[in-house]
Amino acid sequence: MQDKEPTSDITKLTPAVPSRTNANTTSDEEAAQTSGTTAKKPGDVKDSEALVKQGSRYLVVGFFTAGIELVLFWVLASLLGMDVRFANVIAVLTSTTINFIANRQWTFEGASNMRRALMLYLVLQTFDIAFTTVAIGVLVTSFAWPKMVAKLFTMGCVVSWNFILYRRVIFR
Repeated sequence: MQDKEPTSDITKLTPAVPSRTNANTTSDEEAAQTSGTTAKKPGDVKDSEALVKQGSRYLVVGFFTAGIELVLFWVLASLLGMDVRFANVIAVLTSTTINFIANRQWTFEGASNMRRALMLYLVLQTFDIAFTTVAIGVLVTSFAWPKMVAKLFTMGCVVSWNFILYRRVIFR
């Protein structure tokens, strides 16, 4: 019988180390492990903080531009007697111009390509204007809702889907 060379027990105690092409670089997870923190993942506290910050800024911009939209709608429809549909289109176009600039520059901090963001924003605003104009017209003429109640209702609908679309599609 042939004698086998004794194996060293040291190989059993040494953990396997992945090879690296550059010993000075580490992955985010390795860096996080050595620093005692965890790697950034979706849903992390920083993501939550960013969401709260963006949401708060969105509301500030939204309240400001909603005020402009409501006052302009009221002046045109109530004081000047303009048809509610025309008054709505003028009020929405005016407020959304201000809204786009403020949201892109402040709320979402210019996070996307300007041309792309503007094109997507215009598509969304076209839908928003069509929805609010038709809905206000129906609510006021067919259901005898007060003009301002119909306007506030449709604005609430628009706000509910716009933040999600701004954050995930338009200003990403």
